[in-house]
Amino acid sequence: MDKLKEKIHRVSEKLESVGITLPPTMNPTAAKPVVPPRPSANQPISTPAIPSRPPANQPASTPPIPVRPAAEPPLQALVAPNEPYVRFIDYEAVQQQAADRSLLPKEKLNQLEKAAKKSLEKGPFTITCNPHVPPSNDPRDFVSHAPYFWPDEKAADPATAPYVRRDGKKNPRVDELPCQRQLEDMCSEVTNLALGYAFTSEPRYLDHAWTLLRVFFVDESTRMNPNVEYGQIRPNWSSSGELTGLIGVRALTQVTNTLPLLYTERYRQEYLAIQQWFSALVEWMLHSEIGRKAFSCDNNHCSYYHVQLCTYLRFINRNEEARGYLEAFFAQKIPGQITADGDQPLEAERADYVKYMFFNLEALIYLAKLGEALGFNGWESNNQAIRRATEYVIAHTLKGRYDAKGSYVVRTVNEHYGDPNGLFNPFLACETTKLKANIRGYPFKGLEMR
Repeated sequence: MDKLKEKIHRVSEKLESVGITLPPTMNPTAAKPVVPPRPSANQPISTPAIPSRPPANQPASTPPIPVRPAAEPPLQALVAPNEPYVRFIDYEAVQQQAADRSLLPKEKLNQLEKAAKKSLEKGPFTITCNPHVPPSNDPRDFVSHAPYFWPDEKAADPATAPYVRRDGKKNPRVDELPCQRQLEDMCSEVTNLALGYAFTSEPRYLDHAWTLLRVFFVDESTRMNPNVEYGQIRPNWSSSGELTGLIGVRALTQVTNTLPLLYTERYRQEYLAIQQWFSALVEWMLHSEIGRKAFSCDNNHCSYYHVQLCTYLRFINRNEEARGYLEAFFAQKIPGQITADGDQPLEAERADYVKYMFFNLEALIYLAKLGEALGFNGWESNNQAIRRATEYVIAHTLKGRYDAKGSYVVRTVNEHYGDPNGLFNPFLACETTKLKANIRGYPFKGLEMR
């Protein structure tokens, strides 16, 4: 036992003192992409084209996109604990799989159908059920509380006390506002129904999905307004929202990722209405004060801003703009997020820094996968920044110890890059260790830097 402890101690010291060998840095003279110009605030919104849904017994048509990612099983309905609920789902790859169901293992197909059946019992959802009226007095406006803000205990009157930030400590009053939960539940159930319908053509999945969509996006009395003006407001501070509130609606990307799977001529008008809704949300993101602040920040909020903006642009068939924003983000924002040695200083300063370092990497992985669908390679950007940052978290932040919060990131990065420095496979091996109950404290054995 003493020898094992001594060995673990030596490995820990080595991880702290030995850095990861990196390839040469990126050519600084390389031209940087230019951010696409913002459209005029009064520019009319054009009606986007509608993607066609191939018949169930015919292969999907080849999309006019320069680079196609490898078709991956649609796993949204199978998300496990400690894994992100917002993942990039390429509806065109799903259509290709649905045309040849042999591409998806029967077990996963059964799981998708089981999830879709369960979703038939859920909903409808609307943010207008909120008992707390937003500052606008319009119940259709999304409103949420800043999660890490609490009344100042030093204030004389608790009822009027200003709210102060306590990072990492969630205020339970946040859950009193139902808007975010209603939105996330709607997105989850619609995604399950869309994937179920894509693989089975079961009309019940189609019809119920459109019932949920109609209530949330189309019906005048229950639809959400296409803005996040009151996201993460701070009581006794301001009646307006913060740039941090936009991240609370990121689940909407799951709707735009899978909605084309639900298109039929019968629901054409509803489909067009939802495209117009997201067109309006894009304009708000580009022109509002909150949207401009989120665009200009540098940490995970900027990453998830681009996750949303580029996904919505693709959904309304503004692919060139989406790719332009992606290229600019990787060229101009990543160098400020990820240092030469792979650290993420903006996330490392948070109370739960491990969580936020992986959380930001989840967004970067999403953007890299979206880039594949748009003909842009974000994986290689900035000297493989995504790989370097993942290695840094394992070797230096966690110091070679397993943390379940990183499973999805490490697994995905390992699948794309392999394991050139011998860090990913030992980390992932801990997922199946017999010491699963004490997994966070399980150190790697024989971990070496190469």
